[in-house]
Amino acid sequence: MHLSFVDASKFLAFVYALYKLVSRSHRRLPPGPAGLPMIGNVYDIPGKFDWIAYMEMSKKYESSLISLNFMGSRVVVVNTHDAARDLFERRSLIYSDRLADDFGAEFSYLMPSQEWVLDGTPASYLMARDGKASPRHRKIFRQEIEGHSSAAYHDCEIHEARLLLRRPLNDPENYRKSIRFMFGRLILAITYGIDVKHDSDPHIRNAETAMQAAAVCINARSFLVDVFPILRFIPDWFPGAIFKRKAKEWRKAITAMPMTFVKRSIEDGTPEPSVAYKQISLMEADGNRTRKNEDILRDALSTFYAGGADTTVSALCSFVLAMLLYPNVQKKGQAAIDAAIFNEVLRWAPVLPLGVPRRCTEDNEYSGYHIPRGATVVFNSWALLHDEAVYGPETETFNPDRFMKDGALNPDVPFPMETFGFSRRICAGKDLGFDSIKITMTSLLAVFDFGKAVDAEGNIIEVSGEYLSGGLM
Repeated sequence: MHLSFVDASKFLAFVYALYKLVSRSHRRLPPGPAGLPMIGNVYDIPGKFDWIAYMEMSKKYESSLISLNFMGSRVVVVNTHDAARDLFERRSLIYSDRLADDFGAEFSYLMPSQEWVLDGTPASYLMARDGKASPRHRKIFRQEIEGHSSAAYHDCEIHEARLLLRRPLNDPENYRKSIRFMFGRLILAITYGIDVKHDSDPHIRNAETAMQAAAVCINARSFLVDVFPILRFIPDWFPGAIFKRKAKEWRKAITAMPMTFVKRSIEDGTPEPSVAYKQISLMEADGNRTRKNEDILRDALSTFYAGGADTTVSALCSFVLAMLLYPNVQKKGQAAIDAAIFNEVLRWAPVLPLGVPRRCTEDNEYSGYHIPRGATVVFNSWALLHDEAVYGPETETFNPDRFMKDGALNPDVPFPMETFGFSRRICAGKDLGFDSIKITMTSLLAVFDFGKAVDAEGNIIEVSGEYLSGGLM
């Protein structure tokens, strides 16, 4: 039988593809539960407090990495400091990508300034693929909130912390609401120069919606589209397309962020100092204040609230909880307010216990295991920050003394930076967040004694100390 060149080429291509498939299937993946046919490890994860389940798997299999299969999608979870540094820092070139074809991408590409961005660059800085985030977004973050730039907002942070101190006196039961309102005011004041008077302000409501969108984007597999990417192509009205309708709803809220307020105040000659006013002034000075650049600025600034408000609120609420559960620490803090309490708050209850998922862009080997291209890679910050080899015994207990030695911070115990990510994808607003949390925390410690509530009969109402499960603590 005579084979044509085309037939022979097709046959060789088939053999090569089969070889690649078989060879890949025999590569040694990190250990993990066997799973079931078709659905993989869907039933091996409890559905809540996943980070604890992953940490226990890591101990069971005696491996810093574990591997899971969710309906054909490979997920690798990193559970130790050494592995996290090796992959996310030393190999950051191939471990800094965001997930493709998930709800986060759907939400990102619906942002309105997408029409101005070339080469598939999404408008959302938070969920942008590696190398695709707008350079203008990065520049704004560097100029305004990274490093020493965050010191410019200390007066505003102190002012908001002092206002917060008054609210619990009138409404002690709704302290979380007070903390959330305080940080909402702070971010809107810094970003847009808006003085929010009450928590029903429409700017606050829109910003809360933006925050909700960010929380969903960073929580992998919030919608079916995260498991079946092909669902991105179904129409909005189709059953199961709730993710598309949610994306549009949240996009509308984010685009309603108050750039119009800022531009109107500039026209009226009454602008308040803010990031938005400063950036628009720079555009005018450079002669490039265009609709395109204003839209890019608007989308960048929307990330300030969406990416920052809930994380700072979560950290402060964890601090309040710790003071209620461990009153002896509160007394120490009031006697000598030090950085150890701040460090322990970040370590004890990390804001993002599973970080923000990443995507591996190349086949590679680590510690004898194969990590395939396209795998979702998750760093279990909960496991990293509860590692007894690093932070000493009883890591479930809130104990600032683990950071102390001879009355000073122990340099051998690392600062819990994992709370805010790694390397090229570390949180751009971490310095502003550190300052805001620390200023508010020390103010609360200096003024208040924290105690458990009592019922009508004077009996103490115990605090459970349990968190809700989700992407944010």
